[in-house]
This record gives sequence, structure tokens and C-alpha cells, in this order.
Amino acid sequence: MEFALFPVAQLWAGGLFFDGADAAAVLHTYAEVTADAPDELSSSIALLRLPALPGVPAFLADRFAVHVRISCLGPAAEATRLVAPLRAAAPVLADALGPMPYASFAEIHNDPADPAPFMERTAMLRSLPAEAVEEILSAAGPTADCPVHFVELRHLGGALARTADNAVGHRDARFALWIVGVGAPDAFTAMNVYADELLQRMRPWSAGGRYLNFMAAQDTGVSDVRAAYDEAHYRRLRSVKTRFDPDNLFRLNHNIPPEEHPMSDDKLQLLIDHAAIADALHRYTAGLDHGDADLLASSLTEDAMVDLTPATSKIGLDFPALKPRDTVVGALIPAVGPLDTSHVISNIRATVDGDTAHVNCYAMAQHYLPQEGPEPDRTRHALMMNRYDADLTRDGSAWRISRLTIDNAWFEGDETVLLPGD
Repeated sequence: MEFALFPVAQLWAGGLFFDGADAAAVLHTYAEVTADAPDELSSSIALLRLPALPGVPAFLADRFAVHVRISCLGPAAEATRLVAPLRAAAPVLADALGPMPYASFAEIHNDPADPAPFMERTAMLRSLPAEAVEEILSAAGPTADCPVHFVELRHLGGALARTADNAVGHRDARFALWIVGVGAPDAFTAMNVYADELLQRMRPWSAGGRYLNFMAAQDTGVSDVRAAYDEAHYRRLRSVKTRFDPDNLFRLNHNIPPEEHPMSDDKLQLLIDHAAIADALHRYTAGLDHGDADLLASSLTEDAMVDLTPATSKIGLDFPALKPRDTVVGALIPAVGPLDTSHVISNIRATVDGDTAHVNCYAMAQHYLPQEGPEPDRTRHALMMNRYDADLTRDGSAWRISRLTIDNAWFEGDETVLLPGD
């Protein structure tokens, strides 16, 4: 890939925060400002319902608020003129607009840097008339029963609206609508029902597509992904896919399948088996990482044998080969339980023969002392790169490990992290 950079050192940027009670005035004004905005002005607006969590400013916690986000490439005087109607729309809770180095652009939205489970839904809008604003206010305004944490509009247009020889879809859309809820997955059912209703209400102004970057794991069906592209582009991408990846190997994504050619039942079963084999290996290491005996046991057959000798001998441990499953679990869980452990499985190579399989893969294991990782510049840590050689047995639709041997291991770091009693 080649990336072309633009010589931008400074923006006039930041945000305006308003009380949620003023959402109607601010959102209608935002629609008017964006209707005639020049290319130099980029913006978005979000109706926020943020809980009192670390990182959420006190003046936003547990209240309904409106956040207008601004980035302008023009002179400060011109930028000030463009946003004047928004500043005057309602009393401002906080005004963070001003000069900003481009390297600080992430402060405009101030999205959290830490990962968290969330749901998201999206649609592309061709316009934002007053009637559309009222629908959004009805669904997400001050009096709405809104279970999600923010409903956002991002203004498009500018260079995006101009023709280019690439597959970016729906260039004629004027706004991207984004609905986001954060929290435990059991809360997502109600959030998705709400999102469905809001998207249905916005259909009169929909451009008929979706914004690919705001499509979640649930939006990976063929029709869902197709909605992210213009029809001609989608056909072209399928043709490219057929040329370079006719078997759809790279498919764990918002997938564009190759042009139609049926897959044999044997090949489909092999793909299913490979996925289930990878799952067994991940369950094995996840059981170690979380000290979860049930999870670890679920990856093993009853008579499983595990031999870690090549790895443990690297650090001076006399660790015997373990068998059967109860002995394996009983020995490994206490051994790793006191540590903060993180395994990554990679380079899985599996050969399936009926109801048995032979597998080679790598497992990178990072170990830290309790409550100290992962900041290796200030903590003791041990890194081991192990090569697994394993046999697996089919168990219904799942696979379980019958034998696992570390046939080679590399070590760096502080071996005392892994030594008992230290």
C-alpha cells in the first residue's frame, strides 16, 4: 500500500458541549450549518448518554448532552465565522474550539482508548431536512426512551462526494448515521431492537447503503456487506476476489465472496474441521490464561497426554509429562494460576484424516507477576515461544486434544517469574 500525506500541521478544531434539553435547537442549527459548509469544515454531532465511568468528564456523566465536533482547515477567523451559529444555538456547557496540532486530532472526538464490548449500527443518509431532525429527536432526544449511549451524525461531502477510481461506496450520501451502545452483551438485544426502529424511521432519507467502518460482526452476511458498496463496484470487487482468492480463504471479515462457483461438501467440511481444531487450541490456552479448569478440560480428551518438557527444562523446571485429563488440569491450573498469562496461537497447520487430526502451531506465552503486567519496562516478565505438536480427535462437531507436546521452545526474560516460590 502507498499512502499520500497532506501537509497539514495545524487545525482549528475541538468540540462544543450542550445540555441535552437544548438538543432540538442545536441539531436543527447543525443541519443548517452543514447544508452550506465548505470542504474545509468537517464535523459531526452526537446525542450522548454517558454513564459515570473513568474517563467520562464529570459534567457529562449520567446526563443527556449534545457534542458538536469540529475540524477546520481554514484561517481561525473563517472557522470562527462558520461555527458562530452553533455557538449561539444554546448555552454552551464547554467550548473546546481553537488551534490544535494535527497530531492531536484524536482529541476532537475523545473516544476511549481502551477496548470494550459494544454494538453498532449504521446507515447512510442522502439529506437531513427538518423532518429528519425531528425523527431523530423523537427517537433519541430529551424525552426519548433511548437505551444506547450515543446516536451520531457525521457530515460527509467534500472530496468524498467527488468521483474517484476506487471502491468507496455511496459517495452521494450527505451523512453517516451511527448508533452505538456499550456494555455487557446481554444488553445488546434491547439496543439492537431500538437501532432497528430508528433505522426504519430514517428510511425516507436513507441513501440505501451502509458505512463499512461502522458495520459490526453481526453485519457480515452477504446482503449486509453488499449494502456498503455501489453495485458496479461490488461486481468489480467480486471479480478481483475470484482472480486472487477463488476459494475465499480470506473470509473472516466483512466478506466479498468470489463469483459463484459451488464448494464441494468435502471442502466445506474440511474448512469447518479446521475452524473447530483452532477452537480447541484456543480453548486450551484460554483455560491457562484465565485459570479456568472447565475451559481447559473442554479442550482435552479424557486420556489426553501433555508434555511440556522442552519448554519447562529451559528454565530449570523438572515438569513431568501429564496424563490423563484430570491430572493435566490439576497440574497446569495451579502452575499458571498465580501469574498473569497471555497466550497467542498462530500459524496453525492441520492435517485431517477421518476422525483424527495432526496439528503444528506456535504458541507465544507472555507471563507477568500478578498485578504487574503488561508493562515490561517496569515489571519482571518471561516470554516463551513454543511450538506445539498435537494430535486431536473428533468429538461430534468439536475436536479435542489427545496429545500435545512442545517439541521446541524459545525463551527470553526473567526465568524467576516462572520458578515456584519466587
